[in-house]
Amino acid sequence: MVKKMLPALSLMFFTLLVGSPSARAAVVSNIDVPVPAFTVLNVCDGETVSIDADTAHILVAITVNDNRALADVQVNGNFHGTGTSGANYVLVLNAKLQLNLPLTNGAAEFMFTLNARLVGQGPSNNVYVKLLLKVGIDANGNVVVTINNSSATCSNG
Repeated sequence: MVKKMLPALSLMFFTLLVGSPSARAAVVSNIDVPVPAFTVLNVCDGETVSIDADTAHILVAITVNDNRALADVQVNGNFHGTGTSGANYVLVLNAKLQLNLPLTNGAAEFMFTLNARLVGQGPSNNVYVKLLLKVGIDANGNVVVTINNSSATCSNG
């Protein structure tokens, strides 16, 4: 999925950078990307869940002003699957990638958030996964901020 988006993102980013240095509104792109079938492990009950092939929706916004480039990528998907026990599942996925690049000093900020909810038929097989990854890099290329928080919570409903 990322490999298919990279050429389009690079072209949009380059187009914005070669223009005049005045502030510009965000360039927005809506993309539907096929997602092949895959499996996940339900960490709450140990069941392997086969998720059916489907489509993810991707929204890309890039804004460039006098000295900063901002890129926001959002990915949303609702997927259906079946566990090894025959139970039906729904996987709701929301992810966001933010990239903040000052164009003057080489520093950068990168943040990735993921919220995924795997909902099953039973009362005790729902999983909520949260992930936050944030990295800051100064003008000398040193990593100055790293935040990595993740959790998986089981719920009964």
